[in-house]
Amino acid sequence: MGLYEPTNEYRDFNITVSAGNGGEDLLKKYIERKGFQIINRANDPIYRTKDIDFEFSRNGKKWHSVEVKSDYRIAQTGNIVVEVAMYRKSGKTPGWLYYCEADYLCFIDMQSYKFYFFDWKKLQQLVLNGHWRFTKFNNGTDNCEGEVCKIPLKDLANLGLIVVEDRIYFG
Repeated sequence: MGLYEPTNEYRDFNITVSAGNGGEDLLKKYIERKGFQIINRANDPIYRTKDIDFEFSRNGKKWHSVEVKSDYRIAQTGNIVVEVAMYRKSGKTPGWLYYCEADYLCFIDMQSYKFYFFDWKKLQQLVLNGHWRFTKFNNGTDNCEGEVCKIPLKDLANLGLIVVEDRIYFG
């Protein structure tokens, strides 16, 4: 099992955000070790509406934004999941597919600490154009229903959409 464990308790948006912070922290440390500067945007209300966790740059030249998704089942399923819509107690809300404005999307497998960077704009266009189908599901953990797009990592590799694939090592 990984360092950050999922729970079977009811989660709302704030609890879900808190659970994702572990992955964000791991990735920030990894990127800083590679010599990049980081600006944390996770608590900035403007960047939160754009679903951007932080920005990074080497030598302050060109800044890139990233959204981090912590996932506990990538190794099991071989998929990443893009949120299309959620039907919570507060009503239907569009998933981050529609409002994420990050340059890069990073999924971290919180069991193996392997991560995958994707060019978000290219991936987003493929999803919106129907390259993969949407699936409805009942999310017992969050006590809601939702709609997602399950995307096999194998497809992403074959399409050349994985920009970086690596593992976070501790020590």
